Amino acid sequence: MKVTLKKMGADKVHLDCVATPAEVNNVLHTAQLGFAQNMGLRPEEGKTIAQVAHEKMGIKNLDSIVEAEAIMLLAPYALDKKNIVPLGQPTPEPKEALKRDREFKFAMEVTLKPEYELTSYEPVEITLPRYEFDESLVQAELDKMAENYSSYVKIEDKALESGDACLIAIEAFENGVRNSGLSTEGRTYLTGAGYMPEGFDSQVIGMKPGETTEDVRRYNSAAVLLCDLGSDFNVAAGERRNVAFSVSNYAGAAPAAKLAVRLAGPCGQTVFERTLDIGDVPNG
Repeated sequence: MKVTLKKMGADKVHLDCVATPAEVNNVLHTAQLGFAQNMGLRPEEGKTIAQVAHEKMGIKNLDSIVEAEAIMLLAPYALDKKNIVPLGQPTPEPKEALKRDREFKFAMEVTLKPEYELTSYEPVEITLPRYEFDESLVQAELDKMAENYSSYVKIEDKALESGDACLIAIEAFENGVRNSGLSTEGRTYLTGAGYMPEGFDSQVIGMKPGETTEDVRRYNSAAVLLCDLGSDFNVAAGERRNVAFSVSNYAGAAPAAKLAVRLAGPCGQTVFERTLDIGDVPNG
């Protein structure tokens, strides 16, 4: 790695760095390994991590998913090159996209760990608090490591609850066309972990092995408005347009709910605005 150092004061330096293609490939591989462990992906003989992620999770470009983590892994290379001991973990600032088999340019501002100079050679005494080791921290870390290599046991007649893991098959469609990136024949999913919005979890929680649901949507929040009005269209003078909408509401019942409607012109100006009473909106 090529590193150029510029001093920014007594306690800060600026580093301009160029990572070699070999270093880029190395951190991408390390970041992919971490991703696979966190997602519970098991290695398969003759296949790369990216190939397994594509087959099991529909991820077409794993490098783009782990790019931010890979960039962070380049920081120690630059610090070691200049024998710098930072006060804290510096954050690399990329100057371009991280691409496999290519050089990568980034910069870092590093706060240096302070150095202290003794005024004499007299013995120095420092009183430290008594060290107490917490065994529970070790056990918690061991449990976390074991969880990444755990195996699942099938339970035949049990409805899914929040916190349960399940193997789901998904057929996703966009405008009537199958979305291969979201569709999968089998994917491990942990309910209630926040990986998907609440509207998704509410559809699968309560299901038993072998059951299906056809109207699972990837909602943006616990309560959303679904309609087919569109965002850009022409309406002739005097023409009436009927708009059907539905509410997916898992945030709690909404008594005496109101619907705010605003139509804007091409320059953003409001051409119509009204608040409508839509009555009580139940949970569901």
